[in-house]
Amino acid sequence: MFERGILSRIDPPFDTAFTSGGEDVWFLRQLVEDHGVVLIWCPEALVHEIVPAHRATFGFCAAAVSAMAS
Repeated sequence: MFERGILSRIDPPFDTAFTSGGEDVWFLRQLVEDHGVVLIWCPEALVHEIVPAHRATFGFCAAAVSAMAS
């Protein structure tokens, strides 16, 4: 959990060059390692995410799982 203003520290905050996921990990590592941001866990937090249609297919999910396994 972090303040929305932190998104402006990395431009763009999420790198769309990632094609099988991983941009969230890249983004959070940048915040922690390069900008000294401290992250906390908040189980009560509500999260809304827009998922592009091509990432909501079986093929995309299967490829992402396969990439994580290798």
